[in-house]
Amino acid sequence: MLPHGGPPPVPRQPDPHGVDSVALRQGGGRDPGLASHLVKRTRLGRGRGSGAKFIKGLPASEVPDGRRVTRALAEKYPEQQLGPRVIVIDEVQELFTHAEYKEEAAALATRLIKKGRAYGIILILLTQNPDAPSLPSSVSSSVGTRLCLAVMDWRANNNVLGTGAYDRGLRATDISIDEQGTGILARGREGITVRAAFIKQTEAEEIGKRALALRTAAGTLTGQAVGAQVDEQDVETVVDHVRAIWPDGVDSVHSHRLVEALAAYRPDLYKPWLEMDAAGASTALSAALKPFKVATRQLTIRECCGGAKGVRYADLPAAEDGE
Repeated sequence: MLPHGGPPPVPRQPDPHGVDSVALRQGGGRDPGLASHLVKRTRLGRGRGSGAKFIKGLPASEVPDGRRVTRALAEKYPEQQLGPRVIVIDEVQELFTHAEYKEEAAALATRLIKKGRAYGIILILLTQNPDAPSLPSSVSSSVGTRLCLAVMDWRANNNVLGTGAYDRGLRATDISIDEQGTGILARGREGITVRAAFIKQTEAEEIGKRALALRTAAGTLTGQAVGAQVDEQDVETVVDHVRAIWPDGVDSVHSHRLVEALAAYRPDLYKPWLEMDAAGASTALSAALKPFKVATRQLTIRECCGGAKGVRYADLPAAEDGE
């Protein structure tokens, strides 16, 4: 994740990966904490509510094209730190198939793609394994810009470029493996053939050095780029989690069903609730929701299991626009 804001840094020498020298946090390979970190950073991206609230409060004259982050706003109000946050995840199949974090990662990525760009959050996902588990449908169907290099069959083609892309003539299957860097770039239903420039490792180092110099001069380096320990802070609440796992088109859900879904979504927080009986788990959820003035009530849901304590979606506090 690329950094933004912060005090003037102590410069450091860039490492061989170029962009790493200006990253807030980077990792790879067999880093055991990387999946956890990626999910936590994505939670922070989703919780970037202060910028959203600030933009929402601006007069219409300052946001004539809609309430979203622009370069002009970022430069006019530097104290609001409205500059872009970029989250780049290579080999993203490792995250979306992770035993513990896959469900939350897919839900967070989907929400960031849908809401984040308006508030300066850019999510870039890369994979060499474009199958259904590696690219969950909720994620792939929400992406606005897609690039597909040469693939072997129409399924992989459509997993990247979108449902029906192959039938519309967007066919990365026709690209020869010898045409390195050539791919189909699609936005919406339209696409063009493009070719990426190959950057040598030595060139990447030079780009990293220049980026480091520019960011050092601007005083916008933070985190690992200045040798600091990245502080992980979870800004979400149980209400955010309930909203994230709420089934589409459903008005009410029994508490014990919500607990089961919460435990799958955030096992680090809610898995212990599964050790309780249904009544105990429902009571735990009720206690967690009480500070947010969300009441559980007796609900009869015929499609589920009759009468039991539950939550109505209408009782959840309204989500922030930046969520």
